[in-house]
Formats: sequence, C-alpha cells, structure tokens
Amino acid sequence: MNDRKDPSTERGEERTSPTISQFCKFFIERHVKTHLKSTTQAASQRATTLFIAKKIGRRKRISTTRSDVVTFRYTYRHVPYQANRTLGLLSKIFSLAILWSVLTRRSQSMQRREMLQEAEA
Repeated sequence: MNDRKDPSTERGEERTSPTISQFCKFFIERHVKTHLKSTTQAASQRATTLFIAKKIGRRKRISTTRSDVVTFRYTYRHVPYQANRTLGLLSKIFSLAILWSVLTRRSQSMQRREMLQEAEA
C-alpha cells in the first residue's frame, strides 16, 4: 500500500481553499445569523472583523496551523477576556468546518488550546 499523497493534488486543494476571512463570512451567514441571538451575533461579527480577519484572515483555511493559533493568542494576551472569547469563536468555526466536511481533522489547528488567565473584577 502506498501512503504517499499526490503533491499536485495537495497544491490544488490549497490554491482553491478559501481564506480564513472568506470562511468567517460563510460561518456568519450559515451559522451565526440563523442560530444565535442578536447580541451574540454582533459580538461574533465584531470578533471576526476586528481580531480574526486582522491577524490571520489572509491565511488559507486549509493551511492554518496550531502555530498560527498560538501566535494569534499571544498577540492578544493584553486583552485576555477578548482573546479567550475569540479563541472560542475560532474553535467553533473550525469545528463546524469539520462538521460541514470542508476541513479534515488532520488540518484541525484548534486542538488543546490554552486559555489566557483573566483578571477577577
């Protein structure tokens, strides 16, 4: 049995894969607007626009790595509450991508994410 993958097929998949920003728009339309309350919709829209799209939005969804997510988390360490909520949203986005069969488990970059310590108010 040959376990090797065809490199041209992999390159083609990456070339046609949407960016994180494009997939976030799809996620907002297909999930957020139909399943969440208006305040949560607004918070999700804000997080995808201000945080996700700004930092990792141009990356191809299929080539996003755990390292990208760790770097993302580190970038927003000064606002731990927002960083944790945005990481939760990213986790949901990647989980639904797997459920919708647009992402395979092997490219799942949100496994075992660590949350930032939030200050008690």
